[in-house]
Amino acid sequence: MNLIGIIFYIILPIFGSIYFYAKRKFSFFEENGIVHRKPSFPFGNFSGVGKKIHLSKFVRDYYEEFKGKAAFAGFYSFFQPIYMITDPELAKTVLIKDFNSFVNRGMFYNEELEPISANLTLVEDDYWRFLRHKFSPTFSSGKIKLMYSI
Repeated sequence: MNLIGIIFYIILPIFGSIYFYAKRKFSFFEENGIVHRKPSFPFGNFSGVGKKIHLSKFVRDYYEEFKGKAAFAGFYSFFQPIYMITDPELAKTVLIKDFNSFVNRGMFYNEELEPISANLTLVEDDYWRFLRHKFSPTFSSGKIKLMYSI
């Protein structure tokens, strides 16, 4: 098989498959009518995060860009679509009223290697429910009033 045959039958289909996969993954927010910034291959909207800008600055800038335009916006972490809530009332609904439906944050933790990383804001599913059940009595409004005289 000559070089042109290798390119045509092997390399071209591989790159074509990667292109169409990325195009399909990066069209999620557009298909669903959710405001977002156009992603770039392969990092999505995270290109430059960690090298040029810090993650916290990226999140703050993205929030400021879409605040007031919609109740939530979307961005891509590689091929994974992620929602960012920009409306305080929707955030209150999700974090307080509907917290049982939104227990997972999608953040990494490793309890064996880094025990402190397995905290209430990072753990998921049943372990989150277990920790929340243990911590809730500690932070009741009456106990917080006793801790802070203000």
